[in-house]
Parts: sequence; C-alpha cells; structure tokens
Amino acid sequence: MVRTLPIIQASGSFTSKVTLRSAPVYFNFQYKNQVRIERLLLGINVRKSCGHDMTPHDMIPPRLIKESATVIAGPLAKIINSSIDQRRYPARWKMGQVTPLLKKGEELNKHNYRPVTVLPALNNIYERLLSSQLCDFYRDILSDFTSVYRKYYSCETSLLRMTEDWRSMRDKGELVAVMSMDLPKAFDVIPHSLLLAKFKAYGVGEDSCALLRDYLSDRSQR
Repeated sequence: MVRTLPIIQASGSFTSKVTLRSAPVYFNFQYKNQVRIERLLLGINVRKSCGHDMTPHDMIPPRLIKESATVIAGPLAKIINSSIDQRRYPARWKMGQVTPLLKKGEELNKHNYRPVTVLPALNNIYERLLSSQLCDFYRDILSDFTSVYRKYYSCETSLLRMTEDWRSMRDKGELVAVMSMDLPKAFDVIPHSLLLAKFKAYGVGEDSCALLRDYLSDRSQR
C-alpha cells in the first residue's frame, strides 16, 4: 500500500508531499518464544523498583528476575502467549505503585509534585514485546516527519528539521510565524475509545484491539 500525504510547512501552506512506503495493512500481535523473552529478562535494570506491593508475592526484585531469567523465561512465555491468545492482560500487571516526585518549588506544596507510577518488572517485559511489534508495523506507515516516541527520532531531530525549513524560507525573503502549544497531563486526557479507533483505522486487528482495550481498562494504583 502506497499513500501520498501533504506535509504542512512552517508557513502553514501545503507545499510538499511525502509518499508512504509500501506497508502491510493488517496487524495482529504475534506469539513470542522463550529465547526472545530471556534476552529481555537479562537486560532488566536491577536498580529499578519492583513495583506494587499489594501482596508479599508481588515484591519480586528485578535482580532476582534477572538472575533467574533462564528458569522463568519458558513459563513467562506461556503466560504472555496465553494473554495474546485470550486477549486478556494479566490483572496483577495493571496495578501500579505511585510515588510523588518534586518538580520544582516549595516542597510543602502538593501541586509541585509529579506522580510517577511504577509497574511490576514482568509487566515492563510484556509492554516492551507489544511495543516493539507495533513499532515495527508502523515504521513504514507513519510519516518521516513524525518524531515522537520513535527510535532514532527525538525533539532534537524535529527541531533541526524545523530550523532548516525556517532558515531556507528566510533566505528566500519569506516570513516565518510559529505557534507552539503544550498540553499539560496530555496522557491523562486521551480518550481510550478514540485511541482504539485509531489503532483499528490503521490496520490493527480486532483481536489485538481487544487486548489493548483490556490493557487500558480496570487499572489500579496505590
């Protein structure tokens, strides 16, 4: 599938186009093998928190997980593949431990703190597996000018692109006007129904959308 989309330049006019490369039009999460999961377990950062402590069984230190990677990779692969097959995300892995981090200002003012949710280490392994599959699928679909949350892309690459556009326009004697905006707590206001509709519109199958829907629902924090 090849599509051509207009790109909005800094002046606000549609002056160039990007042709999206051929890409698959249908996606479903694939089962993962023990070797891949063991590799991720061995890469765990042992300095990270172990997540929530709803019960004593949940307090599994990342160091212990890493050192037992060879033993637990097989059972963990079965759990993850079963989750994909049943389109249900493990409920325990949706429980988060919230820690307030001071952003700036007076320490006694609660509005100066940012809540950070720490999830179980095994959940992070599963999330990375799902994320890598989605990123591989969307790599040839998303525009090259989309920089957010993509490997080898960043705020710096986006800024470099815009700076060069502005420089080129000024060299031609054109005016440059820039309007920027920042949405506070943007992730907190994303409608899950709209997000899932976007996934479906971009080729994610019903089974995978069902898994993502379960992933987003019935989450808890403490």
